[in-house]
Amino acid sequence: MLPAGATVRRAFDLMNSGRLRQAEEILRRHVQREPKDPSGLYVLAATLLSKGQHAQAAFFAAKANELSPNDHAILGVLGYSLASVGQTLAALDAFRKAVEIAPDEANAWVGLGVSLAAIDRTEEAIPAFQKAVALDPTDASAPKNLAVCYSRFGDANAAFKVLRAALQYAPRDEELLLQAAAMSNYADGLKAHETLAMHNSLARVIEARAGVPHIMHPKPLGNRSLRIALLSADFHDHSCSYFLEPLLNHFASPERASNARVSLACFSATRKPDAVTSRLRALGHAWYDVASLDDAACASLIRAESVNVLVECGGYTNGSRASVLARRAAPVQATYLGYPNTTALRECDFRIVDAVTDPVGNDGLCSERLIRLGPHFLCYSLRNPKDLAPVDPEPPATRAGQVTFASFNSPTKVGDACMEIWAGLLRQVPSARLLLKAKHDVSKSRLLQAFQARGISHERVSVLPLVENPRDHMALYNQVDVALDTFPYNGTTTTYEALSMGVPVVALAGDRHASRVSMSILHAVGVPELVATGTDAYVQLAATLASDVARLRHWRATLREQLIRSPACDQAAFARGFAAALHKAWEERVSSVK
Repeated sequence: MLPAGATVRRAFDLMNSGRLRQAEEILRRHVQREPKDPSGLYVLAATLLSKGQHAQAAFFAAKANELSPNDHAILGVLGYSLASVGQTLAALDAFRKAVEIAPDEANAWVGLGVSLAAIDRTEEAIPAFQKAVALDPTDASAPKNLAVCYSRFGDANAAFKVLRAALQYAPRDEELLLQAAAMSNYADGLKAHETLAMHNSLARVIEARAGVPHIMHPKPLGNRSLRIALLSADFHDHSCSYFLEPLLNHFASPERASNARVSLACFSATRKPDAVTSRLRALGHAWYDVASLDDAACASLIRAESVNVLVECGGYTNGSRASVLARRAAPVQATYLGYPNTTALRECDFRIVDAVTDPVGNDGLCSERLIRLGPHFLCYSLRNPKDLAPVDPEPPATRAGQVTFASFNSPTKVGDACMEIWAGLLRQVPSARLLLKAKHDVSKSRLLQAFQARGISHERVSVLPLVENPRDHMALYNQVDVALDTFPYNGTTTTYEALSMGVPVVALAGDRHASRVSMSILHAVGVPELVATGTDAYVQLAATLASDVARLRHWRATLREQLIRSPACDQAAFARGFAAALHKAWEERVSSVK
């Protein structure tokens, strides 16, 4: 619908130029005078929707729809308004009618797809988004949503393909670039320099939005402690918290913190705090909730708290605040833990890794200088003892009469390359079965169909739903003889969990950080023999392990204790090494500006 009268047209122009308050004032006066003008009601609803006043937008859109029930534009605003207030089924009805009336309107198809996806009807949402992309490939909203659907399917390759195509039309769309950079870590066949280029493109857009960074010159500490800030959205029941907790726990002791000359502060961007959040906060470190702050305010707060070293812990994962780095919130800035790739931000000075994940010679794959912790860049916090199921001493193959391979990684990590190799393994061990996990039914269907297409029947592949209870989840490993790591994006927590349940993990050594994390874990735990250097060797290693019952029995009896006693779980050594590495980074920066 196009605005009819001059007053509504003027308000419409104000809305489109972002002057929402002025548009609303004009339109409210207009609809008081002309309560049956659908154009005025429609533009007022659209303005309120843009302002985030969703309930009022739905009210006025419904009035406009009563007066003009066959207008696709009104139906679109009505649909988005209803969806915003949680009336998803009513929104779905509005969008269905909109696409019937105007089948060539891309925006109506996007709305339909969003509504279907919101009620987990992903298989129906995908063709709606595909239709929208075909109608208007320049509109980024459809490919963004389509990529999310493919990701829900676990099909990272399809998601990345859609995003890369969309970037031809919107090469500086930050959200598109963010999704594409993240998916580039999962997609098969990408060269390391291609993923680096994607991250560089994203970083330049983030930097342009951030503007000129704050200038900060590090100065000698003297007798002061090094103030280290951890910025994370994952201070809750999330896998990253398992790796942050040992550091926080060790330096909760004033004596240890004093000996290492450090003080820690947590800047929590966690949007849904839980019991884990409370536990971490109770350790006594300075704590700041920054989830509601924008990047500029967050950076200002970090500066105001006299932070020496800011360690950003999320990279380009969902909800992370890596873009705070672009504003220079601390004299020394580093990225660590939550993301397996570079930020490519010029203001990020260091990236914390180890010599296995990022061997000498791989420095050119990121923009940051590498801090290589030794011997391992992680410290794993074993689950609460009550969540650790007891290990069955007998390999399940001795009871079931068949070998069980398994991977409990996210289906997004199980791409075509993984399935091709795993199918070959199942052909080589014809009595074996494969156990996987998936949150969504669509992921389960994709996995089963993909293996069937490779000649592996459904009877040999089981896809389990997610298990909420931690102890029950861990107990599933008592059904597993050999765990299979994913590639090109390795598991991390899943690798540790398998080892803690006495299950060996077969890993494939890759050429970049994301595909070398399990290799680093296995080296740290003292089982480097579980790392294969090629796909044929990977299959042969897994097949050989599956037939060696005595060896499997030995590992079930010893691997948990070996993990606990290894550098991978040595909280004190890790914390001291982490602090020492950041002291060295600080001193290097101080020296460089003298």
